[in-house]
Amino acid sequence: LSKSDDKELIAEAIMILGGHNYHAEKVLPYVHRYINDENADLRYRCIICLGWIGEKEDLSILKKCVLTERSAENKGYAVSAMRQMWFRHIDLKDDILKFCLENLANENEGLNILIYGLCIQTLLKKNVGITESEKGITSKRLPAEIKEKALKLLADYFM
Repeated sequence: LSKSDDKELIAEAIMILGGHNYHAEKVLPYVHRYINDENADLRYRCIICLGWIGEKEDLSILKKCVLTERSAENKGYAVSAMRQMWFRHIDLKDDILKFCLENLANENEGLNILIYGLCIQTLLKKNVGITESEKGITSKRLPAEIKEKALKLLADYFM
């Protein structure tokens, strides 16, 4: 990775090595280096990889991605990566849910609302009406209904 400037090759290597959790300590510096790159696909792969192998401290990087990422899709993937990170660092639950509470209300992209909803549904173990399969995430509810239900669950959780 350190000897190449081919962004496609770097993105692929990060995804493969991170996906197999192969020497995560050696892959993370490259994820940190390229997560703000001008190439949207490279940023996407770094975001996903950070969810797989990131340390607790890397949650702040994912939060920043949600708030500042140029690609609406990548913003959603950053929320998804937070959920993925939670599977390995369950003590991040309240931090992730608080972030969702503070930011879901301002989200207008339908897919991103579903991703927030899935994250909240998973961490709280309460159904908001989202189904996940190998084909992706779906809901019979409108994004606005998902948002409303998820925000209510979060408000109740933090009362």
